[in-house]
Formats: sequence, structure tokens, C-alpha cells
Amino acid sequence: FAQDSRTVRYGELNLNDEEGADTLIRRVEQAADVVCGDYAGTKNLRETACVGRCEVTSTQNAIQAIGHPVVTSRYYGRRPNVTIEGSWDPDPNAAVEVRRR
Repeated sequence: FAQDSRTVRYGELNLNDEEGADTLIRRVEQAADVVCGDYAGTKNLRETACVGRCEVTSTQNAIQAIGHPVVTSRYYGRRPNVTIEGSWDPDPNAAVEVRRR
């Protein structure tokens, strides 16, 4: 494993917008690749399964920690019928820690 955690910053993203939510999801998934030890090259079946489980669990935990309805719905493939009224104003210092599980 390369590292135990990685901070993903997203304060500049508009999470109420699908594009911003999708960008954050990609960043979280890339961070999960790093912390779970995904690497190019040959892996046996057990290593592949272990890395895959780690990536999914780490990504899901980070998405849950972010707690934004648009990000959650985009990650799980649903389109919510939600009206957001200023509760998710951009925070330039917003970040989430992606941890290996």
C-alpha cells in the first residue's frame, strides 16, 4: 500500500452541478486507487480482489463523509428530485480524507 490516506480538496467545485459532483467523484476514486495500492502490472486474483474491495469501500466512505445529495446520487447512479437552497455554498477549504479500509 502506498499510503494510508489522501486528502481530496474540492472547495472550488460547485457540487450542486452534475459536472462538479462528477469531478469530485473522479478525484475520490483516483485517491482510492492511490491509498489502496492499485498499480500497473501483474497481480494474482487475491490481490486484485483485495485492491478492488479497498477501492470500493474507501470511495463509499468518502462519498458518505462528503454528505452532499448530488454527489451521493451521482455516485450511486440516481437522479434525486431535490431542491437545495443555499445549504451547500462553496467552501474554498472543503476537503475529504480518503482512507484505506
